[in-house]
Amino acid sequence: PPDAILLDVLMPGLDGIEVCRQIKSQESTAHLPVLLITGLTEREDRLRGIEAGASDYLTKPLDRQEVLLRVRNAVKTKLLRDDIQKGYDKLKELEELRDGLVHMIVHDMRVPMTVVDGSLQFLLKRTSFPSDTPEHRMLSNALRSTRSMIDIINSLLDVSKLQSGTLPIHRTDFDVVSTVYEAVDALHRPERDAPIEVEAPDGPVLINCDPSIISRVIHNLLVNALRYTPQTKKIRITFEECDEMIKLSVIDEGPGIPPEHQKRIFEKFGQIMTRRNDKMRSTGLGLTFCKLAIEAHAGEVGVISEVGSGSTFWFTVPR
Repeated sequence: PPDAILLDVLMPGLDGIEVCRQIKSQESTAHLPVLLITGLTEREDRLRGIEAGASDYLTKPLDRQEVLLRVRNAVKTKLLRDDIQKGYDKLKELEELRDGLVHMIVHDMRVPMTVVDGSLQFLLKRTSFPSDTPEHRMLSNALRSTRSMIDIINSLLDVSKLQSGTLPIHRTDFDVVSTVYEAVDALHRPERDAPIEVEAPDGPVLINCDPSIISRVIHNLLVNALRYTPQTKKIRITFEECDEMIKLSVIDEGPGIPPEHQKRIFEKFGQIMTRRNDKMRSTGLGLTFCKLAIEAHAGEVGVISEVGSGSTFWFTVPR
């Protein structure tokens, strides 16, 4: 394959600009630098060439030294691009190997963790320790930690399935307002959490999605809001109709997210700075699951945040 192409504009049949356009339209040749050679000096002709994807222009009559310099620069650019592509391909290969290894380890961990969970439940039911004894608290803490680990394992597996497109999605029409109230009832503890206000329309809000997946998305966004919102503040959930989509927002009054960390908020185990103690914290997998799940439903997800003024996590899904 060539490292650069010198192409005359005036040719019989297809002119050089059309040839350039076809070169740039094919994935295997789109990266090749094309230098158009022309005697045309009109601005419109040059713009046509640039629009077609030309990297540079050489004007007749040609100057030998200028041709050598411009070709040298074009070849250097192409070789640099090749090096970057090789590095990218290697990183992608390593990432696939890592994800495969993580998936295998996590999959093998689920069975023993489930056995531990069942054994701890059995012990709690069969032992006669009062609930206020250290023994009962230790067993309860161990059970909570085990279930937290199982949730992480399941999230890792589901994120992996979403990334590969193998997580089954069963669409049906259902009322997302009811799903929101169910999530609030399951999560909210008035004695310890900030109050949650649901600003819902009078009637049902029907969407066409997988109910269990959307329920998990709402659950994850609420968990995130509750984690960072002080009890003296509040959390709001709002609904908005946008053409053929429904927009749901979870608005908190937490510390907010610095602008430089907002792009990483939905990455797997993305690290963000919290203003509570100026320490880096992992976002885990909850928000990553939200992003992949909503995109699998042809929707969008995002965050609007300002340090000191809270955050709004929103997503859209089809009606």
